[in-house]
Amino acid sequence: IESNSYSQLITEKILQPLNLTETYMQLNDVPTSQLAQGYMGNKLTQAWQFKALAGAGSIRSSINDLLTYGVAYLTQPEGNMKAAMALATQTHYQENKLRVGLGWHINSNGIIWHNGATAGFSSIIMIDPKQQKVVAGITNRNDNVEDLVVHLMNPEYPIKENDFPVDISIEQSKNYIGSFEQADTGQVTRIKLIKDRLFMETPKQPKYGLTYIGNDTFKLNLVAVKLKFNKNNSDEVVGLELHGWGKPQKYTKTSSLAIDKTD
Repeated sequence: IESNSYSQLITEKILQPLNLTETYMQLNDVPTSQLAQGYMGNKLTQAWQFKALAGAGSIRSSINDLLTYGVAYLTQPEGNMKAAMALATQTHYQENKLRVGLGWHINSNGIIWHNGATAGFSSIIMIDPKQQKVVAGITNRNDNVEDLVVHLMNPEYPIKENDFPVDISIEQSKNYIGSFEQADTGQVTRIKLIKDRLFMETPKQPKYGLTYIGNDTFKLNLVAVKLKFNKNNSDEVVGLELHGWGKPQKYTKTSSLAIDKTD
């Protein structure tokens, strides 16, 4: 039985047949001149290294190769590649309006798409067989690039307001640290300042870094969630509202926390 690594299979079965010359399976293989620096807010990030989870985000590519890959789905190369592409874009799971192929989401109008992100990087590709159109977007920030790509695919969808990072000093950040409790559930969320950066800690959830976007509002890195802090007439934080995980969740500040310089 022939045994090949994941990298070998991707290279031999996809990259070489489609002539994707700017796509790399290993971070060390990317020419320095082509490797973008990642950012989370105003902070530099390290590109992630993958081992067991290589299939979830190890591939590094350029916008040219991403578009070339999408065009291949429209032109449907002959042979095994054509059969594989057809299989991947069939609906393999459906629940209400949700349709999923093999690695692809499928819209009701037939557009196939997939997105992804690691710390400091985000990407999406959309393919519309009806329009014979491919749109892709990549960014070396943790900002959402999907909004722009959806608009380019269909201009009827307006571009939403982007939440760009806003500079915030350490002294200003200290105003938001504390312990916050949700009245309905008793769940406690803590906002901590760790090594000069704010983080949100919630039970049974990973620790999320916060990026300030102005007006007492922060967005969580890697997920589409925002925190809006509420203040009293003395400009003191008394609570927060979390938007993005179901209906808005309101929390009341119950105590202040010490600044943590050890984590």
